[in-house]
Amino acid sequence: MLDKSVLDTIKGILNELPVEGPCLDYKEDYEGYRNKFKKSEFIKDLCGFLNSIDGYKKDKYIIIGVTDDLNLIGVDPSSIIKDTDFQDLAEFISPRPSVITGTLIHDDGNTYGYIYIPGLLNNNLVYTINKDYPNIPIGNPDYPRYKIVRESTSYIRSGSKNRFIQESDRRSLYKLKYDSLNSTISSVSVVNSNGSSFLRKIALIGAWDDHNDNDKELLSRYLKIDYEKITENLKNIMINMPELITYEKGLWKINNSKDIIQEYAKLYLDDDIKEFYNYTVEINKEYNPKYDLNKGIRQFANVYGKTYKHSNALRISTIKTLTLLKSNESNMLNCKSSIRSFEYRVINDIIDTNNWKSIVSSSDLLVYLAELSPKCYLDFVNELLEKEEVVKELVDESEDGFFRRDYLSEIVTGLLLTIQLDAYFIESCVLLINLSIYDKEIIDRICLAFLPWHPQTTASSNRRIVGLKSMIKENYEMAKILIKKLLPGQTTLSYDLPKFSYMFNLEYKEISLQEYYDNQFDILKLACKEYKSTEENIIELLDLTLHLNKDMFQYMLSNVKKC
Repeated sequence: MLDKSVLDTIKGILNELPVEGPCLDYKEDYEGYRNKFKKSEFIKDLCGFLNSIDGYKKDKYIIIGVTDDLNLIGVDPSSIIKDTDFQDLAEFISPRPSVITGTLIHDDGNTYGYIYIPGLLNNNLVYTINKDYPNIPIGNPDYPRYKIVRESTSYIRSGSKNRFIQESDRRSLYKLKYDSLNSTISSVSVVNSNGSSFLRKIALIGAWDDHNDNDKELLSRYLKIDYEKITENLKNIMINMPELITYEKGLWKINNSKDIIQEYAKLYLDDDIKEFYNYTVEINKEYNPKYDLNKGIRQFANVYGKTYKHSNALRISTIKTLTLLKSNESNMLNCKSSIRSFEYRVINDIIDTNNWKSIVSSSDLLVYLAELSPKCYLDFVNELLEKEEVVKELVDESEDGFFRRDYLSEIVTGLLLTIQLDAYFIESCVLLINLSIYDKEIIDRICLAFLPWHPQTTASSNRRIVGLKSMIKENYEMAKILIKKLLPGQTTLSYDLPKFSYMFNLEYKEISLQEYYDNQFDILKLACKEYKSTEENIIELLDLTLHLNKDMFQYMLSNVKKC
């Protein structure tokens, strides 16, 4: 049952009829939320209220039965929408908000509806639409776009109106949240001798395992306080800002590390970053003792007690933080030199390219290292390929059996990240084709970046042809397999390449039919030119004619005749 003080507030609103604003809205009747398009208006209204800057942590009300010109008319009791319907609509917003609906009879004898949004129960920020409503395809001409709320969009209430949220609004909301958080944890905030606060430092760590004694010992050293005090601080934060930190199955996780680091970017000093970097290297430099076991039993490494000293959660989160710091370098005014320094050092500091065990122990970190410094990652793979014996060891030591694990796979994954960047496209192509010597399945993964109907790289069509030529020059046999897969009708399925977490916000433009046709033709011309003129190769090309259009067929036929 609704608290009496809240009911009294609603009655006070009906008596005084204040104008609409960031915490108050009026609706004439329930028809405004009746059909599926009008229900989307409720989702929009609710999301806007939840993200209201002026209404942060304040109670909000939607009162039903009041006209636009503030006349009290009440509602027909038979028209009232059930609470369960409103609760179902609230599910389309994340985090899931707390909403209370109901009715009351006012002094004028009329019935009024209310939707109450408690301020203290809805302070997570930023609230976002998590699913299309109604679920109608984009571009359907029968339905107006403005009547639909779309997944991943967000609204904010500005005065008495809702609008799409802007990046500046997000920044203001995050500032509200963290200013509020600082005030709630001031009594337990720990400051070390260098002046870095508990929250700023713990945000760099990101995640760790509460059951791992080595994780706990390292956190105590890093934060310079007992681990019991650390957990006390974390619990205090969780009570006041539960969306900021989660604890699940023994794992602590700072959910908003990116936002905290961005908010306090100017307060991080060179010494703070250097200290964190040294701990990151300590955590990630060790090689996994499971690789001391015979490859046939490595999948049972836990049984033999052969595991990393530190948890995977801590290992990966600290490396991801380096990438996050690099992506935010322009705002890190007092520690730019330290960030630039670790960008060029981290791979060499963590990985020994002479030791296959060191390389494969870092395999789950490679995609983040490739994002952090694409050039340094390419240098690392170049250096590795020059050490043929080490590469052979990686291939020979790959695990067989039910849980087969290819030790080259994650190295390739890092290159499939760099190949998406025009500046590193050609070098990535050359390295990938050289790695394919050891595993032909790598060709299928390279193909994804080149597919004429879905290229996953910012490199232009002409540059992709240059990449193919570079691979032909580097390794003809492997490049030939790739080109065949790119010819019309040979590859019909695709899946997404790995995505950048923080850096390089890439956008791939849609391919027009003309661009698709031109690129297909360019690949065919390359195949006709570069395939060595042997009977076997000519027959192989002729086998592809079923998938060629007339112009392509005529072109290939004329080239076959020349042979």
